[in-house]
Amino acid sequence: MTLKEIKSLKVCDSPTYMFRSVNRGGICYDKKNWLFYFSRSGELLNGVIIDLGPYTAEHLHRVRSALGNKYELEFDPCPAEDIVDWFYGCPGREMELFQAGEKDQFSIVYRDGSVVLSIKRVRIDDWNTDFKIYLEYFDEEMSKIMLEKLKPQDAVTSDDF
Repeated sequence: MTLKEIKSLKVCDSPTYMFRSVNRGGICYDKKNWLFYFSRSGELLNGVIIDLGPYTAEHLHRVRSALGNKYELEFDPCPAEDIVDWFYGCPGREMELFQAGEKDQFSIVYRDGSVVLSIKRVRIDDWNTDFKIYLEYFDEEMSKIMLEKLKPQDAVTSDDF
């Protein structure tokens, strides 16, 4: 889709921010607690990033459940359904790297990389960070890049040996 096609849908409160070189985000689909950011290549949309707000285990669980009902899971570095809080209950190398600050995001990938749910470390100031939940949608070209970029580092296949 082009940005003009999105503007014609009238789903955002003020679509003019989509056309700026630095996307500041805006409210779309009447989701007042979410910020939508559009990435583009020229006039073509190649991604939508939705800031779903601060991380809480309950909020992440609700979003994760809804996405799991709608999209086919590609990989989940923390697949256990009974985990209450990812930060304290998720084993594995990906979470170790995230907790150590070596990775800035911890992601679940759906639909061949075209849908990504992430907890991201966001810098508040020089000394503090916070954790936010982001939902990202990508076009086919970007989804291939994201699929490779976000593949868990502890994923092992027979090709590795």
